[in-house]
Order: sequence, then structure tokens, then C-alpha cells
Amino acid sequence: MLYNFIIVLISLSLICVVVTDIYRRSIYNWTVLVIFLMSLGLAVLRGDALCCLLVAVGLVPVLYVLWRCHLFGGGDVKLMIGLVPVVPVAGLLSLFLSIAVAGSIVAGACLAWRWIKLVTGRGDIGDQTVPYGVAIAAGTFINLYHF
Repeated sequence: MLYNFIIVLISLSLICVVVTDIYRRSIYNWTVLVIFLMSLGLAVLRGDALCCLLVAVGLVPVLYVLWRCHLFGGGDVKLMIGLVPVVPVAGLLSLFLSIAVAGSIVAGACLAWRWIKLVTGRGDIGDQTVPYGVAIAAGTFINLYHF
């Protein structure tokens, strides 16, 4: 019961991430911290908290390089690290593949929206970014709820 309650709280926090990432293109640190602590609680309940922490620490340099190369935003990197304990270590590949598939869908939607704005002449297409927090949340939902 506690396990399911924590999953619901993580889901609500991820919805908050989605809303702020769409409207402000920002993922707040406090949201990521709350998600990380709740994810760690799930890992403790499963009994693999230490292993999840080691994997998260191991992913920091890789995701840092992706941030420095401007492939991910800082909030996206922190969110991905914060979500590592959500699934057992054996499920991380599934989590990252789900995030990648969701990311391609989100990126395609952003390209389509930009094209529509260009064709209709409405608004400035400028330097549009992809709200990848949406994809991270969607991939996590897929893994948590097995849609």
C-alpha cells in the first residue's frame, strides 16, 4: 500500500514537471528533489536502494557530458538522475528506451507545431526548444503503469 501511494505521489510530481516544462521550459529543483527522495523510498521498499544509488552516481558523468554538449537541459539531466531509483536496476534499459521513444514523439510534435506556425505565418518560430521533461515523464509513466 505504501509502495503504491509513493508511486501516485511521484506521478503527481511528474505532472507538475510536465506543466512547468511546457509553460516555462524549466524543471524546478525542489520538484526533482521530491521525486528523487520518493524514488529512493521505493528503492528502499524494494531492497535495492544502494544499487540504485550507485547506478545514479555512475550516470552523473554521462548525463553531465550530454548537458555540456547541449543535448539535454540541466533540469532534464537532474530529473533523469532523480528517476533512476523508480525502477529496479534491471528495468533501467526499459525506462531509458521508453523515454527515448516518448522523446521522439515530443520532438516530432514540436517540429510539427513549428512548421504550422511557419506555414500560417502566426507567431515567431525563433529558437524553439523541446520540453524533454514531458518525454521523461511519459517514459516513466509507461514503466510505472505498463500502458
